[in-house]
Amino acid sequence: QSESGQDTEILRYAAYNLFEEIALREDLLLFRTREERIALVVSDGAEDTDVYEKAFRVAEEARFYIHKYLKFTVTIGVGQAVQAAQQLPASYTSALSALDYRFLLGKNRVISLLDMEGRPSLAETLRADWDRQLASAVKTGSLEEIRQLIREFVCDLKQGMAPMDSCIFHIQKVILSLMNTIQELGLHEPRSILLTDVYRFKTLDEIEAWLTETVTSVMNAVAENRHHLTHMQIRKAVDYIETHYADEDISLQHLCRHVLMSTSYFSLVFKQHTGETFVEYLTRTRMDKAKELLAHTGLKFYEIAGQVGYNDPNYFSILFKKHAGMTPREFRDRQAKENPQP
Repeated sequence: QSESGQDTEILRYAAYNLFEEIALREDLLLFRTREERIALVVSDGAEDTDVYEKAFRVAEEARFYIHKYLKFTVTIGVGQAVQAAQQLPASYTSALSALDYRFLLGKNRVISLLDMEGRPSLAETLRADWDRQLASAVKTGSLEEIRQLIREFVCDLKQGMAPMDSCIFHIQKVILSLMNTIQELGLHEPRSILLTDVYRFKTLDEIEAWLTETVTSVMNAVAENRHHLTHMQIRKAVDYIETHYADEDISLQHLCRHVLMSTSYFSLVFKQHTGETFVEYLTRTRMDKAKELLAHTGLKFYEIAGQVGYNDPNYFSILFKKHAGMTPREFRDRQAKENPQP
């Protein structure tokens, strides 16, 4: 991976020159394949362990100096040791297979299939319902909980040491579940999510960062959508109170059925949106209507009480004085003095 933004072919040529210096010093065979990969044939000693040790030493030296002096990273696959030149294609194929594990282990490494032996299988490490867990968390969980789930998922994939295609299959299951969740919630995600997005990345770490960023964006959209829906429900509740304040039987339970919310959640968000509890808001609305009737009509006090939802005039008078600081009569007299009729 280039860190300097230089042309790929120039970097490849520079890396080849560095490998060439090592090959000349170690008396090794070096060539470039048709796929523009650099291949190095290591032969030394009678034992496989000797060959592997030399191969790893040479590969690690090349990796180190490329990163240090050329300022980009390479991943080197070490193939299986073979006994004859005719078997070199099989060794090369195993080296390519080792390179696939860059997806799991990350860049800037020397990798051999021997390192992968004895690791737990993906079936042993990965939870079967992980995609459903993420979908559920997106709907009801916290952002930190979701980020932790993604970290655990990627960790399970790494521990399972499955081939890249298998990892991508499980990641795409997660993406599909996420897409279904977005559709279920009726969200308009600002960025489209595609099953093929995973092919843009070279390592699991990159996919983890992208998946975390994507799910964070979805969670923000969920929160915004939930806030908008809640705001509309509270607006509907306020309109209902403004229309039915005269109904003595209006209650929190009745209102919650009207707006399809639980009483506990409604009470919480209603206070957040209006700054008042349901009872406080209803009482203030009734008192404001009573003030209008006291100031602009000649209705008797018990008639006004009935029109704002109180069949008990005495109870109405007590509430009015508590709210306005004066009795209904005192309020009407003051209004008459301040606004005399011609």
